[in-house]
Amino acid sequence: MRSKGFSLLEVMIGIFVFSIISVALAGSAKLMSELSAKNLYKNAAHSIVFDYIEQIKGMDYSVIRKAFDHPSTYDIPTMAVVPVTVGSNKHLKIQDSELKFGIEKRKAVTLDWNNSDNTIKGRKMFMWITPIGLDLNPITVGNANGLQIILKYRWELKNPRSNQEKGRGQIQIVKPEIIEYNYKLE
Repeated sequence: MRSKGFSLLEVMIGIFVFSIISVALAGSAKLMSELSAKNLYKNAAHSIVFDYIEQIKGMDYSVIRKAFDHPSTYDIPTMAVVPVTVGSNKHLKIQDSELKFGIEKRKAVTLDWNNSDNTIKGRKMFMWITPIGLDLNPITVGNANGLQIILKYRWELKNPRSNQEKGRGQIQIVKPEIIEYNYKLE
């Protein structure tokens, strides 16, 4: 006499298998969320440093050279673009100061984003940026002058729910002195 339902043992085994799968999925979802948040902060740090590099690339060589030759007197005249968009509905606000060659500058960065209920969430992250210059004049030939500029940076976020999140990196460019020639076509 076979009934057309599940036995208590089969139901218990099914619940056990379902609970194991649920716990595994919840753990992987939490890990994905943490990795996504860390990548957001990493991308924010890269975005800020790339912004500074682009500003330096657009500056006149004589301004950069003066800041390199006299770091205690002259700054690299950079400024933060506020707000910087890092993703959909995510903005950076940067407490800014100009950079100096060989001196590490601390910057406070606030990352704001809108939640689905239109409330604004914010996290504060700290960055340290150190511009380093290398004079390329002794190793170049002829009239070519230039500076290799390296922006070393590190960032740190104190997350109240977990350990500190941190990262570091560097970006380098060569800033050549472009010599303008005056010529007349006849």
